[in-house]
Amino acid sequence: MSECKKMCSGGDKNHGHDEHILEKTPAWRWVERNILDMDRKYDSFFYNWVRDEKNLHISSCHIKKIIFDYTAPQIVNGVRWIISHWTLHSINRFFVILFIDGVWDAKQRIPLFARPAPRRRGDTVLYSEHVQGAILFKIHLIAEIVDAWTVVFIAEMLKHFFKEWSCMQKEFFIEVFTENWTFQRFSDLLSLLNSSLDWKVRVSLLKKIAADESKKISFALEKKS
Repeated sequence: MSECKKMCSGGDKNHGHDEHILEKTPAWRWVERNILDMDRKYDSFFYNWVRDEKNLHISSCHIKKIIFDYTAPQIVNGVRWIISHWTLHSINRFFVILFIDGVWDAKQRIPLFARPAPRRRGDTVLYSEHVQGAILFKIHLIAEIVDAWTVVFIAEMLKHFFKEWSCMQKEFFIEVFTENWTFQRFSDLLSLLNSSLDWKVRVSLLKKIAADESKKISFALEKKS
């Protein structure tokens, strides 16, 4: 699991940076320094508490109440720091509470910085543009947080998410989550997901990624000519 911990890293490593870099970097980037300063100021122990996996159920419920008032870069930066030393099992549970529970709910809270998106018909509801934007916002957040993970760990995470989802929900999530992936990386993911995906969904996704790959190649050839 040590590899997973490395893949989750992305937290604060500012102590060796010089003053010039500190001045140019937004204060919110330095999560570790900010929380340690807060603990010193209020004589608290939030630094250790929030990073302890044993507290993830309570911490995630509290974080969920405020997390969507922040920008995507701020959320990604903070979550990466929190989970940087966690096991994959704990990270999956954390993500479910923060992002996955209620992700398909037509009456969910809309993140402050989520942009309205064109409507898409789901299994039973026609999402409004604001709800569609919220769904995309959450999927993109997860994709950005785990961007450096190996495909093996990503597949295990998705299997955890997919347990009670419809085929349409799985297909939509993967299609958005894997935007800008290479064909090879995408194919590896589908192979690892195996029985977690219906055969028709696998075929549909492969056709879409193959079509996108063909467009990229054609565009590259046109530029050369």
